[in-house]
Parts: sequence; C-alpha cells; structure tokens
Amino acid sequence: MRALRLVGLVSAGLLAVLILVLLWLTLTASGLRTGLALTARLVPGELRWDGVDGRLAGPLAIRGLRFTGEAGDYRLERLDFDWSPAALSRGALIVERLHLEGVRLAPAPAPAAPADAATEFQPPDIRLPLRIVLRDIRVESLEFIPPEGQPLTLEHLYLDAGTETHQLQLQQLDLALPGIGLQASGDIALAAAGETQLAFHWQAELPDLPPYAGAGELSGNWNALLLTHRLERPAAAALELRLQQPLAALQWSLDLSLPETALNTFAPALPPDSLALVLQAEGDLNQARFEARLNSDHPQLQDQPLELQGRASHDGWTDYRLEDAELRLADSRLQLAGHWSLDAARGRLELDWPALHWPPANPAFSARAGSLVWEGGVEAFSLNLQSALAGEALPETQLELQGRGDAAGFDLTRLQAGLLGGELQADGRIGWSDGLDWQLQLAAQGIDPGRHWPDWPGELAARIESSGDMRNEALTAQVTLQTLDGRLRGLPISGGGSFDTAPGGWRFANLELRTGDNRLALHGGPGMPEGLDWQLDFPDLAASLPGMNGALQGQGRLRGDWPQLRATGAIEVQELGLAQLTLARAMLDFDAGLDGVTGPLT
Repeated sequence: MRALRLVGLVSAGLLAVLILVLLWLTLTASGLRTGLALTARLVPGELRWDGVDGRLAGPLAIRGLRFTGEAGDYRLERLDFDWSPAALSRGALIVERLHLEGVRLAPAPAPAAPADAATEFQPPDIRLPLRIVLRDIRVESLEFIPPEGQPLTLEHLYLDAGTETHQLQLQQLDLALPGIGLQASGDIALAAAGETQLAFHWQAELPDLPPYAGAGELSGNWNALLLTHRLERPAAAALELRLQQPLAALQWSLDLSLPETALNTFAPALPPDSLALVLQAEGDLNQARFEARLNSDHPQLQDQPLELQGRASHDGWTDYRLEDAELRLADSRLQLAGHWSLDAARGRLELDWPALHWPPANPAFSARAGSLVWEGGVEAFSLNLQSALAGEALPETQLELQGRGDAAGFDLTRLQAGLLGGELQADGRIGWSDGLDWQLQLAAQGIDPGRHWPDWPGELAARIESSGDMRNEALTAQVTLQTLDGRLRGLPISGGGSFDTAPGGWRFANLELRTGDNRLALHGGPGMPEGLDWQLDFPDLAASLPGMNGALQGQGRLRGDWPQLRATGAIEVQELGLAQLTLARAMLDFDAGLDGVTGPLT
C-alpha cells in the first residue's frame, strides 16, 4: 500500500509540475520567451525575432520574425494576437484579434509527389468539435514567392467570420490585390445539411483599361448551387451558372448575355463596333454542348447574325474533342471537328464548308464544297485543302493544296488550280524559323483570260520562280518570268525577265513583253545608279489595248528616290484614236520631276 501511495504522490506531483510549467509558458511573458527559445533550437533551420511582448494566453505581439531553412524563407514584420482561452471551456475557440503585417512567404522547391491512383471524390462532412469565432483578422502586405513563376501580392485582407452548426457565417470579407478588390458576406455550407447564401461585389482598375465592377450571389446546398453575376461597369452583362451535384456527378448549365455594347467600352484599343452576345451551354465534367449568337454593327457583317453551336468533350483531361460544331453567317456554313492529345502533342482539325460567302449579304467572294484537314503537331504536320472559289475579281477556280510542315517551315508538295480553262501548278517551301523566307515555282498552261475578261481571249502558258525573305521588317524578293508564250487576242505573245526588290530599292532585269508586233521593255530601277530604262514600240495599239487605235513609240529613263523622281525621254504618237478623241501625230521630248520641269518639253 505504501508503494502505491508513493507512486500516486509522485504522479500527482509530476502532473502538478507539468500543469505549472504549462501555465508558466502560457500565462507569463518569461514563459513565452523561453518557449520561443526552445522552439528555435528544435526547428530544422534558423528562427529569429527582433522583439516579443505579452503571453501565449494573450495579448501577444511579435516583431521581426524570420525563419530560414531547407523549407524556404519566411518573414513577418509584425504579429498582434489576442484570444479568449476561457471560451474553450464553453466549447468555443474565439480569436479576438489576429493582425499580420509585412508577410513574405518564399517556400523552397518541393520534390515531385507520386501520382495517386484516381479515386471517386467524396465530399467531407465537416463537423467541428468547437465553435470557431474569428472577430478581427487582418493581413497587410503579403507577398508569396513561388519556386517558379511570378510573385503574388496581397495588399489587404480583413475577415470577420464564425461557424454555427453546419455553416460558416461570413460577416465580412474584404480582399485587395493589386488593382482588384473583393467584398463578400453571407453563409457557406460546411455539410450536406447546410445552406449557402453568399453575396459578393468586386472592382478592378487595371492599366490601359476602364474601371470594371460587378456583383453576384451564390446560393443553394451541396446538391444544387446557383451562381448569378452582373457586370456593372464599364457595361452591363449577366451570367447565370447552375450546378447540380457539384461535389459528385456534376451537371451544369450556363447562360450569358451581353446587350449591344461598343467594343471600345471594354478597352480603348478595341474597335468602336458594337457587339451583342447570347451564349447557352450545358454539360458535365466530361462533355459540354454550346450555342451562341452574336450580333454586330460592323459594316462587313451587314447586320447578319453570327451563330455557333457544337459539342466539346475530353477523356482523362488529356484528350480533347470538338464535334458537331457549325458556324453560320447568312448563307455561309462552316463545319468544324477535331481532337487534340496533350500527351502526344498531336491532333487533327477538319473544316468543311458547303458554302462560304463574303461579305455575307452581298458576296464579292464565294467558296463552295471545300474542306481543310490539318493533322499532326508543332514538330510535324500535314495540310490538305480543296475548294471551289469564285468572285467578282476572281475567275471560277477549283483549288487543291497539299503539303507538310514543321516548326521551321512548310513544304508545298502540290498546289493545283483549275481556272480559265487551264491549269496552274506550284510547289516549293515557305520557312519561318528565322523571319520569313520562301522558294516557289509556278507553272501555268492553257489559260484563257477571255473566260472572265471577254476582251482578252487567248491561250497562255508561263513558268515563274519566286524567292525571298523578310527579316527585321526588311523585304528581299525576286520574281523571275522564265517563259511566257501562247496567244492573246489572236496574236502570239512572249516574254521573260525578272523583278527584284530589296531594302536598297527595286529593279527590273531585262523584262520584255511582246504581243504581235507590240513590245514593252524594262531594265533597271529608279533608285539604282543606272536608273530605270524603258522602251515602248506599239505599232498596233488596237492589238494590245482594246478601245484604242494608232501607234505609240517611246523610250526614256526614270531616276531618283521618291519624292525626288526625275523622268527623261521621248514619245511619238501616230493616228491615235480613243473613244471620240483622235490625234493624227504628236511628238514629246521631256525632262521633268515632281519639283517641276527644268529641261526641254516640246
């Protein structure tokens, strides 16, 4: 019995000592300083502070708190804390005040965590053992510096909140980020039996943009949530998002509406054209259907609505698909389908158009029965295009294009266009790894301009080469007419020569065109030392220029850079006829520039 009594006395004494130590650490300033000193010795890093006042039981103030270690670098300029330990006996944790100033969080890079096996998410039913009351929580100037990426800054945070049964009661939340502010209040459900009723308002003032502001509400429970939002500035817009079973088998629907508003209302750099938008969408976590209608007063749209509908889906958040998508504008229809794999970095895009017209109401250009297929990735892809084209300035053309490309450029393996009763073929390469460069070859045969321009019947054949590049906004290009032959307006036609352009100027190299007995020759460039030499010998103008008669001969030279151009030469006209104008004969010798005539003009 004595032994048991001795053990009991020793245990009671140790418990009393432990309680006294805890009371000393909690209720006295010396206990607080001793506890901090012990903590500094135990943590794996360097823990320092400039000053400490108060006690753990509150109030407590710490200045210049710093920790540096393998976990990162963390700093706190000032902490003020006060709470009510006595409330614990009533089943409540009451924080009267928590003020943090000058917080800097810079965590060290964390090792990559192994991927967990996918499991069905079950929402937690939060049942707190204590009622929590947070009456005055303030954070001033918090900076989070991630191991990678840009730093994040929190300018101000104020929180007054508490828990009650199945809800978090948010009396006031005031959050300020650089250029962005948010205020919120209401109830948030912490369990399936709780109800959420939260109101919020936000503002944004960002560089080069007008002030923005909006407000909204979140209401419902874990089975159904409704989010409504109203954009208040710089223009009115409305959004409604409904979520069914948001934490289990999510089903959602979205309605967005924007009344007619000038685009530059949202950003001064945008055009002044007005835009009205209605968007409806619905789906789940794996797929979505959408439908949108856009109206604009842009002159090119000619008051025609633009409509879009389709379906998007994904598989495991790595494979994405676009299906049954269609874009409609007046009589134009564009159908879209495609898929993309993030893991393989490859995909496929298919465009089909039964008919495309532009502008939509009074078309000047049309494309019919066309398709485009792009397949591959950035490192290697293929492109196939075919369509029938027509327009006011474009003769009816059946176009086919095939090629392969990569990150450095595109190899045009085949371009074939059937037009004007003949055929045009091209191949070559276009590069974009260092600026833009190209090397192309083009061949045409059996071309009859008269099919589109009745005054110019004929049958033409030509071979053309073009090469060049554009770097640092400087264009260098060469176009060579290797051969031109055939007949035009019943007369033989031939030609050859080249045209070059570079940052120093442009020039022709022995370019000569002949049709019947008529001849045009160009050589050189006005900015070149030798200038641009030209020769005209048209003994039969009517053969080359419908509506004109007579003969024209001349030669001369053009020199200088704009606007200091100077032209010299001589022209002779005989039996000229143009509409009601007739001229038996005229001769002109000239030496003139844009700054006036300084030489003979006879």
